[in-house]
Amino acid sequence: MTNLHFIDKFREFNRFYANLLGKFDFKFYGELFTIVEANVVAEIYNNNRISAKDISDRLMINKGQLSKMINKLEKDDIVLRTEDKSDKRSFILALTSKGIQMYLQQIETVRQGLKEELHSYSDQEIQRLNTAMTIFKNTYEKKNEIDIDEGGIQDIGFIADLNSRVYTELGYDNVIQAHILTTLLQYTKKPTHGKIWIAKVNNVPVGSIGLVENEKNKWEIHWFAVDSKYQHLGLGKGLLDKLMEYLIENGIQQVYLWTINELAQARNLYVRSGFTLSEATPTKKWKNKEVMDEKWVWNHN
Repeated sequence: MTNLHFIDKFREFNRFYANLLGKFDFKFYGELFTIVEANVVAEIYNNNRISAKDISDRLMINKGQLSKMINKLEKDDIVLRTEDKSDKRSFILALTSKGIQMYLQQIETVRQGLKEELHSYSDQEIQRLNTAMTIFKNTYEKKNEIDIDEGGIQDIGFIADLNSRVYTELGYDNVIQAHILTTLLQYTKKPTHGKIWIAKVNNVPVGSIGLVENEKNKWEIHWFAVDSKYQHLGLGKGLLDKLMEYLIENGIQQVYLWTINELAQARNLYVRSGFTLSEATPTKKWKNKEVMDEKWVWNHN
């Protein structure tokens, strides 16, 4: 069920954005096109074959209102209508030379206007706005941009924060955070003896996994975690797959990891990747109840 607090925040954002569009409409539109006309013309410009019905469906404009607008644009020699040979009841819309020139002029007007509007914002603020817009659009449309790339020492702080938050949310004691920080400190002393991968969603770091060579040819997996807000996007599988590719490409014959029996999703991924359970020991060091410390091992066949 959608959180009612979020619904109220969403409505508040919609009001803010509607007011912002109203401000932009007043400042940047009217001389050439209204903002609605500009949106219609943009659809025609960016599509080789588009009908009034297509535009109505995409922009959710009333068909009667759209018909009047297209008649006006046609009368002003901005839009050209031709019969759709595949559907005699429909017309294909295109821009005239005048229409194209006006559309490009409108784009430049808006660009210059926004440049002035954003003049007082720092590069860092512009970057935050850019990130926020990307996150909102891609999350709302469920078309997230997912990247899993090799990380490094610069990501140590993120990994510590992420893993600490994840295990705190799962109810583990602070001792597990101390363990995470200890292993990260050891890695920083010998970063060439390991690899880190970071998962990003819409360019925001949200997951991690690491591989460390503790001794000659003794490789251990560490820091495998995904932010709870970004689960169910296949990030855990993607991170582990990336690590497994590295093992095979570099001829690593064996790798092991320690986990806890409660972490079912991670254990399922280990099984799928060919790991086998080699040790299991009851312990209360991680939580205020007994859990099983498990060692899982992968061997190259």
